[in-house]
Amino acid sequence: GRAAGSLITACIPDCPDVPFDDAWNVTGQRFFETDVEIGTGCNIKVQWTKRYACGKYDVFIDRITSSNMNDPACAFCFARFNTAELLRMVSFKLLELNPMRFPDPREGECNPSYRVVKGPCWGKHRFNNSSFDQPDWMHRAIACPTQSTCCIDHFEVCYQDGKRIVRQRMAEPDEIQNIPNSQICNGISLTPGAVDVVRPEDGYDCRPVCGPMPPRND
Repeated sequence: GRAAGSLITACIPDCPDVPFDDAWNVTGQRFFETDVEIGTGCNIKVQWTKRYACGKYDVFIDRITSSNMNDPACAFCFARFNTAELLRMVSFKLLELNPMRFPDPREGECNPSYRVVKGPCWGKHRFNNSSFDQPDWMHRAIACPTQSTCCIDHFEVCYQDGKRIVRQRMAEPDEIQNIPNSQICNGISLTPGAVDVVRPEDGYDCRPVCGPMPPRND
């Protein structure tokens, strides 16, 4: 069983007795949802949940979907960036906006105890949200099923001049580290029924999203 208000996700990296929050009583869905802007004006709905465990503030990302139909900015972003890059941008935005309501560090101080958790394999596709004759295209990336491992990215959050500053950091020797594996997603794919896809343009193959990400220079 599980405690009320808790959620079993695709992966729990450690402290298995502390599951992620179940958002059902708040949102009517299993995940919370937040709008973020990435790239040059692409508005994305991010489905996420959270927990505090093992001394870490964890946010788990389940899927990302373009907020608006037929959005050229999102069409560009989803074509230009691979799924790992899209998730990287979303991760920074979530930690900057902090809809999780994780406590802020004190002014002038930093806290290195933030993690973004996600499945290691994701599928990205465009789908028609309307009719065949007059399609309304949406873009989505979603974690693929049947995964037993977690993809963990470590972050430091600082508070300076009243603003949250987010930096990614490398894992310490005693922390969970991502081990890139180009073969991990072989044979894993999305299915239309599982993700409510209607007439997708792209295939359902899943791609790896784990691995170290370089510092963001902006």
